[in-house]
Amino acid sequence: MKTKQYIVIISALFLTFGMSNAQESKKLEFGINGFYGLSGLSGSLTNGNISSGLGYHLLVDGKFFFTPNIGFGLGAGYATYTSKVDLSSYVSNTPAVDDVNENFEYRVTASGVKEDIELSAIEIPIFLSYRKPLSEKLGLNANVGLKVSLPITATYQCTEGTLETKGYYASNNVEYANLPNHGFETIDKISYSGKLSTTMAYSLFGNIGITIQMGKMGLNLGVYGSYGLNSVLKPASKLLIDYPGKYNSLSSLSEKVSLISGGVRIGVSF
Repeated sequence: MKTKQYIVIISALFLTFGMSNAQESKKLEFGINGFYGLSGLSGSLTNGNISSGLGYHLLVDGKFFFTPNIGFGLGAGYATYTSKVDLSSYVSNTPAVDDVNENFEYRVTASGVKEDIELSAIEIPIFLSYRKPLSEKLGLNANVGLKVSLPITATYQCTEGTLETKGYYASNNVEYANLPNHGFETIDKISYSGKLSTTMAYSLFGNIGITIQMGKMGLNLGVYGSYGLNSVLKPASKLLIDYPGKYNSLSSLSEKVSLISGGVRIGVSF
């Protein structure tokens, strides 16, 4: 937690310095930008898929240009990510121990399971910036770099699906079902929700566009995109269900769930 606080404080100081001095030198530039479009989680599932939804990103940044065209930038922002997860079918048979300390095989089957995932994060981009005047009132701008995402909240909500759990005892060669008190049951309409465990995420990002000069302020219009390098989630289990009926998110079935985004950018620079 202290690492997150240090990063945010350093970014805020940098941006405050940049804003206070932006009008004193053409080497310094301050910006406020908004991004909207595809913004979700990306991963792969056997017999299922994770599809990214829409989200927005808000960012303030400061840039220092060490040549007329090339500079270095640092920012701080807030972003939202949404995704829908579908699982057509699922089967698992895993060793377990029941409430009387007896070994058995926990058998789980599921079908038609659907989830909604939402994640929000503080984001710190570090990047190289390029600018080039195209005319007196129009300029080209582009940024590329690394973005650190610090998740604030991450939740899932399972909206539908069918689930069946059974217990097979090899010692008796018996399979038990329809015993809810022992964790063996059939649920025709499942409904689960909860929080997801997260970790710091890293993404490569870039954006390109034009700046329309309006007095001392410039209007930025363009497109952007980012691709996650690591998994933002760290599930405690790789199973959909842990005995005795502890549901884990569908995202726990994917080896890597990274952040991905792309869309339009609009903002102002000073």
